[in-house]
Amino acid sequence: MTQPNELISRLPSDEPVAQNYRWDERVNGVRRTTYSAALPEVLTDIEVWSDAHINQWLKNRVTHTPLPETFTTANSTPALSGPILSPDGQKQELVRLECLDYAIEENLVRYHDTLIHHVDVLRGRENAEHFTVKEATDSVAAICDALNHSPFARAPRFAAFAQELEKDIEEADWIIRLRDRLGLGHYRPTARFPTRVLALMRYSVEDVVRAAERAGAAHALTVPTVLDSELNEFFFPSPRDLDYGRTLNLADDQTRLAAEVLHMRIDYLPKHVWKVGIVTTSPDRDVKCLREHHLICLQLDSGRDDFGQA
Repeated sequence: MTQPNELISRLPSDEPVAQNYRWDERVNGVRRTTYSAALPEVLTDIEVWSDAHINQWLKNRVTHTPLPETFTTANSTPALSGPILSPDGQKQELVRLECLDYAIEENLVRYHDTLIHHVDVLRGRENAEHFTVKEATDSVAAICDALNHSPFARAPRFAAFAQELEKDIEEADWIIRLRDRLGLGHYRPTARFPTRVLALMRYSVEDVVRAAERAGAAHALTVPTVLDSELNEFFFPSPRDLDYGRTLNLADDQTRLAAEVLHMRIDYLPKHVWKVGIVTTSPDRDVKCLREHHLICLQLDSGRDDFGQA
């Protein structure tokens, strides 16, 4: 038995990161073998596995390389093609939440309330009264520059479809709705960042496709797999029968599963910043219970009672 399978055999059956590795049907055998070879011969616990996953796998192949393995032929199984890459498909808009922690540490965000107003002015939601449009543009451009040059800028990016989330985006509590709907449980207050400032980015599939072409990627978008981001209890692989990934909904209505994709990085511009909001509360749901309900939804949506039974 190879690691991490040997470690998984010693873990409780409901351990989230172990479930994710066992149940991900989109990681082909060659990639699993390559992954196993990149890890230490012995994984004593999840902490050791997580550290090796980040430092010996992700940093070398996924998150800190000009072209992540996610978008090469090595990861062809979950690659997206067909309608999403058609002319009409590329007109679709994607959204994702970006955390501005790095920008805050670089002193680019001193007053998040001001930044919120700057973005609202640029998006036409309010008039500029105490600053000029140029000042607002420069402020938002500085945020984009920080995101484009952060240590994590090269990592594959999770995104959802704007059309599916439009109602949530327009609500007053949009930031909490999206945090929970997209399964972003790590966006919660910490001792270091008691207030999390998040930016809602909005851009087209075509923007992503063009960026992938410039980078020489084999494909621009994929369904997320367990090998393309950190080990995470809020991630959940989707059955191969579904077209896209499905987010783990952290709110009340767990049957509302948003479609999600991974895509190549794009360089953000001020026009991509749609909204800015703050998070000061944590999701209060039991993650293992959420995962149990999520699994049932995936089985129903895919017609696969056997999914998640291995």
